Amino acid sequence: MSSTAITAFLLDDEPIYHQHLSKIISGFTEVKLTESFTDPEVAVRAILKSPPEILFLDIEMKGKDGFWVADQIKHLPVLIAFVTSHTEYALKAFNYYALHYIEKPVEPKDISDLIGKYKLMKQGSGIQMTQQVNEMLNDVLKRFDYPTRIYLNNQENILVLSLSDIIYISANGSYTDFHMRDGKTHVSSKTLKCYTEIVEKNPDFVRIHRSYLINLQHLHKIEKKDFKYQFIMSDNTRIEVATFKKQNWMDRYI
Repeated sequence: MSSTAITAFLLDDEPIYHQHLSKIISGFTEVKLTESFTDPEVAVRAILKSPPEILFLDIEMKGKDGFWVADQIKHLPVLIAFVTSHTEYALKAFNYYALHYIEKPVEPKDISDLIGKYKLMKQGSGIQMTQQVNEMLNDVLKRFDYPTRIYLNNQENILVLSLSDIIYISANGSYTDFHMRDGKTHVSSKTLKCYTEIVEKNPDFVRIHRSYLINLQHLHKIEKKDFKYQFIMSDNTRIEVATFKKQNWMDRYI
């Protein structure tokens, strides 16, 4: 580890993403992850005591959110890299002069891009930084171009479902069931395959089994037993990851 490594803190209250990002950051010698937190208030106290150069900051957390954290440390020379699944917060993040905006799941290239932007900023290259920020803004705007609703057509009416309210989608023979956060289940006469291509454009949705699409925002925890992975959703439904999907999932998220 170089003595000139960039010091960084991480704040994310989701264990899966927390572990995933920590692992990726550890692969870069240019960055030293010196502190890691799941509680916003604990993180703020540590930052005020010993500010890092970069803070990897989740936005939506239980209790205090990432913008609250940013407000508490705005007088410090800490550059924020917002890390979130919620692209609707992207434009607001720019009001906090964020160094970078990273969409979950984080990839190594995201950290590499961030390091490059940080170095440009430290060099005082205003023109290059302006270009970088404009590119980042354009990239964020493109990310809004994915479906946030889906339409179910039945004999009586057309249901409009918000994807954020869907916990998971399951195949039921030639039908498809949409399991909602309010406890309701909506049934479509179309197959799951008909909806997969549409829904998977939204980064929150992942197909972990031939018969299941899950919303990562409603993933509560993952249980590992006998080399098998069971996903526990927010409604306590247990879904086992298909064998042929397991390695893809682990490579991307774990």
